[in-house]
Amino acid sequence: MLKTLLIIGFCFLSLTLAVNNLSLIMGGMRKKKANRLIQEYLEHEFKGQLKAVEIRRFFNASNMNPNMFSVIIYDHQLAQVRWVLFFDAKILKNENRIEQGVSYAKPVKEQYQDALSDYYTKEDIKLKMIDLDCRIDISYDSLTMTYLFNPNPNELKTKTKKLLYLLNQQKDALKINSIFTITIHLPTYNEDIFMIVIHSIEDSWQVKECLLKQETNYFKTLQEKLLPKRMDYLAGLDHLYSSHDFSLLYVDTACFTKAVWVHLLIDTKEVEQEKNSYHKTPVTAALLETINLTNKVVTHREIVPITEPNSFISIVEEIKPLLAIKYTF
Repeated sequence: MLKTLLIIGFCFLSLTLAVNNLSLIMGGMRKKKANRLIQEYLEHEFKGQLKAVEIRRFFNASNMNPNMFSVIIYDHQLAQVRWVLFFDAKILKNENRIEQGVSYAKPVKEQYQDALSDYYTKEDIKLKMIDLDCRIDISYDSLTMTYLFNPNPNELKTKTKKLLYLLNQQKDALKINSIFTITIHLPTYNEDIFMIVIHSIEDSWQVKECLLKQETNYFKTLQEKLLPKRMDYLAGLDHLYSSHDFSLLYVDTACFTKAVWVHLLIDTKEVEQEKNSYHKTPVTAALLETINLTNKVVTHREIVPITEPNSFISIVEEIKPLLAIKYTF
């Protein structure tokens, strides 16, 4: 095992050195010199306001340019204002200008203004939400919404709706991915309980789905309470099923009191025959459990047959229209 890891490490190192040497052979500028050039350019153009760190050679089969580099630019008085900049070191040296390799790239000054606008917009949203006793942490592809009190379901709904409204109100100014997640942290359990997936649809961010996170004590408690009756239900069916490891629990954001737990099922007979190939046994049905999250009881169970073999995610996507879950506010 150790020998294999050493061989892999050696191959990776050799590949890295080969790429770097190839870029130098092709006339690429040394990274140290490129770093000095971009620092001098920023010093001259922005009077020391902007700095560059983490320079990397951006040489690949797509651009085939040994002089292309990437750096993180940041405001030295406001370090949270930062972004990635690509530049051709040879053009910077010979023509004293930033060439980013694509025609649609904005000038550095505009990128700086966009980064400032993004920062101040996020700070404004944070202040407005903290007034509602919710602390917001924002990154490019995720947000965490930490409640500073124990919300009831209606408060969960109204506060999440307010956050989504504020994000959409400033959508053009925010540097956030078109698909991101909002994680809701509740002090009652001191855990991240809900994960809301947001997609950009028709120029606005909308809820695609809301899931109850399974890596939580809240989920484990729910599982322990509901498991015995679920097993009794499956045992009472004419067709004997066994639960697969894969399941997802969808939450209705229109109320935050209703959820539907999707369990994939496999034939018990096939499991017994192929004990060494459990994960290869085809999924033949899904159990849908509608749950009242307020008192943690199942209000309805339904078996949905699966006739076509497919990936777990694809199977669940096909079942979703049957869940009767709303993602409106």
